[in-house]
Amino acid sequence: MENLISYKCKISKRIASLTPPVIPPVYNSTNVPTSTTQAAIQEPKPAIKLPKLTVNKFYGDHKNWLEFRSQFENAIDKNSSLSKIEKLIYLKSLVGGVAAKAISGFSLTENNYDAALELLKNRFGQKNLLINAYLRSLLDLTPIKNTSDTNSLRKLYDRAETEIRNLESLGINSESYGNLLTPIILKVLPLI
Repeated sequence: MENLISYKCKISKRIASLTPPVIPPVYNSTNVPTSTTQAAIQEPKPAIKLPKLTVNKFYGDHKNWLEFRSQFENAIDKNSSLSKIEKLIYLKSLVGGVAAKAISGFSLTENNYDAALELLKNRFGQKNLLINAYLRSLLDLTPIKNTSDTNSLRKLYDRAETEIRNLESLGINSESYGNLLTPIILKVLPLI
């Protein structure tokens, strides 16, 4: 019995040493807890480690421009802690192929960041070129050969939806191309 009481005391002391002491609130003259006491009573916020933010590299394919532009603007261009020279370094590192060739002559100066970004917008962000690229992608949908191939049907659906969303993001109404799209989709679906 003594051993049980001894163990119970040891466990109680150990629990007491592991739990933080409760600090009673200190009230000021208005009967409101003071801010230092509030800070001591606040529960700790859990630390969440977010995944590293990445921006996809842009190689000059018009279909990828909108995604690259929005990623770049949100991660780099709108980041006020970066100088324009640092932004230009990021821009140059995130383009390849014909897009990299388009801005290869710009030296690292603040004025050149705006000029390089504007050049890319003019070259790859023209609305009519983007519309043509998305419509061409819809015209190039791969036909499905087997009705039971759900994987291919899902890929077809996802690709068509992606291109339609891209067109909508440019302000193109599905009413303007819907009549044309219906026979294209029917043509790539398998006969039942």
